[in-house]
Amino acid sequence: TIQLNRVKVTANLSTPKKNEASEQRAPVAPPTYRFMYPEFLPDPKVEWRNAVLLRLEKRLDEKLFYLRDALPEYSTFDVNMEPELLPEGTPVPVNQIKVTLKPRPWLKRWDRMDLKGVKNVLEFCKPKHIHKAKRMETPWEKYDLMKQYRRTIPEEEQQEIFAEVHSQMHQLELSRKKQKRKRTFVKPQKLA
Repeated sequence: TIQLNRVKVTANLSTPKKNEASEQRAPVAPPTYRFMYPEFLPDPKVEWRNAVLLRLEKRLDEKLFYLRDALPEYSTFDVNMEPELLPEGTPVPVNQIKVTLKPRPWLKRWDRMDLKGVKNVLEFCKPKHIHKAKRMETPWEKYDLMKQYRRTIPEEEQQEIFAEVHSQMHQLELSRKKQKRKRTFVKPQKLA
């Protein structure tokens, strides 16, 4: 399974042996492995010529790191799974399955995150954890237009703005230095 910005790709990279049972399920990868292939860039370590796309699906959440702490049944697929082909132009289907997490300890604090794809995150939380999670919430961030703008501004436009701000700051600094020199130098007066 390869996760790419809310898209989960399940691919069979090895051919099953003849004596394997048809109902056998294989884990996608050991829990220590983490697949990150941005924009379907081929990894030189994987033999992509033999890769077969079995299923293309989205999940309810963008980041699927909580699958590391989920039960193994959510990270497995049938070895003899047939490829599911989607007609061209159809949207990628969303997998509505809600994952069940294993008991604590977890790799991250999933109780502090707003996860739509996990159903039992509060079962393992003590009241103090729930209270602390409510304190750590930042619900206003989704309405923060400046934060979204800073995250999405193109680099060329950013460089142009920084150049303009830098020149203005330089001029302001020079004028402050002049004012400071005028204040420190007191012209002596003649005593007649």
